[in-house]
Amino acid sequence: MDTKPNYAEATDGTKMVSEDSWLEPYAPALKDRYGRYQWLKGEIEKHEGGLLKFSEGYKRFGLNRVENYNGTGKNGILYREWAAGAQRLFLFGEFNGWNRESHEATKDDFGVFSLFLPDNENGQPAIHHKTKVKISLILGNGQRVDRIPAWIKVVWQQQNSPLYDGVYWNPPQNFQ
Repeated sequence: MDTKPNYAEATDGTKMVSEDSWLEPYAPALKDRYGRYQWLKGEIEKHEGGLLKFSEGYKRFGLNRVENYNGTGKNGILYREWAAGAQRLFLFGEFNGWNRESHEATKDDFGVFSLFLPDNENGQPAIHHKTKVKISLILGNGQRVDRIPAWIKVVWQQQNSPLYDGVYWNPPQNFQ
């Protein structure tokens, strides 16, 4: 004798079937999706320190001002980008004459590339506010592609063009 599951007591993602019987044929898919969600949530909590910290990725990724980088006493810009499928990553733009080779980032075991650009001798950032930037990736197959950084804070469209520019945004404290 087949017994119907008690969806009203379910804790596997199928409880909503008790409210809408039309969903019953989809109960296995709902259960599967809920299981995937639970797994992914557990991975985020384990590796990222929780959903809140994960949602604040903009504080860790992209171009961010840092003080006393890794205890060196140096201030500057730390660029971080997750690109696990890439072999190499370069940051380039107006700040380095669009040289696609001069500023290579290092890749960690999790596919996160990082590059620290210390402030200039005069204390000014190596990349100035409103400077156009891009990244150049060497993919696993050796192909090179240029992109706007995924965590860029400002993007401007070029006038009379479908193209966009990623822009380093670091206004002075008194910016209005």
